[in-house]
Amino acid sequence: MGGSSLKELTGFYKKRWIGIFPSFYITFLLLYIPQCIRNRSLFYLGHGPHIITSILGLDGFLLYRGLGTYYQVGEWFLGAILLLYLLYPVINFFFRKNKALTMICAAALSFVPLISSLWVIDPFRNLLSCMVSFIFGMWFIALWEERAPTRRKSLIIALICLAAFLAVIVIPIADPNAYFSEHIAGMLAFIAIFILGGLVISADRKYYKAVKWLSSVIFEIFLVHHVIVIRIITPEMSDPGHLGRWLIRLGIIALSVLIGTAIHYLAEVVKKRRSA
Repeated sequence: MGGSSLKELTGFYKKRWIGIFPSFYITFLLLYIPQCIRNRSLFYLGHGPHIITSILGLDGFLLYRGLGTYYQVGEWFLGAILLLYLLYPVINFFFRKNKALTMICAAALSFVPLISSLWVIDPFRNLLSCMVSFIFGMWFIALWEERAPTRRKSLIIALICLAAFLAVIVIPIADPNAYFSEHIAGMLAFIAIFILGGLVISADRKYYKAVKWLSSVIFEIFLVHHVIVIRIITPEMSDPGHLGRWLIRLGIIALSVLIGTAIHYLAEVVKKRRSA
């Protein structure tokens, strides 16, 4: 979004709403309706107005407040994304003025959750913490577009970031609550995936189609994967053995892709009918 006119803002939020909420509502209803039938009530928790947090997609993020939300899907992550999208026009305004300074200020603000109980949420999920990763992504993409290196150098950078990512998640680090290590691991993974993805899709058109398809369904896969994990990993599976653990992981991935893809295409049908 280059500017901040009303037309641009409207287009920005419309695109994000279409990209998120149809799939979210379908997935939510698929899980919420059976709960209503089982409990014979639409508001089976006794907090009718709290359904608004689900309509807004913020129920997962607000679980820490103990509001008794009707949370079904999306975890805290979806709410954090939506709140960051609301802040995006402000973030983008400062980012366009001075990219480096905005990144430095965001990094400085990310320390606030460590020294304050602001919003009474754990530091990693705090909105200020999420903001630094969000702005880092903007900063890196802008930098890459300005100074993209050769394919050889790009591959070397990606492999170094991938190796560093593995080192961060494997080697024990003195980091309370894994706050910094998780941020660093996430940024390194983002750089590696961003570069390797670009190299793959530029190498062959068929790879581009595969990556494009995956990117179109990845949000729905994200929505359902945690639900599938909860349904599959039961107390009886606490020690399935080495082979069993890998089979369970592969099963979770396969089911997440299958169900996520089905929800994606169902949402596409709904969108087309709405726009017809």
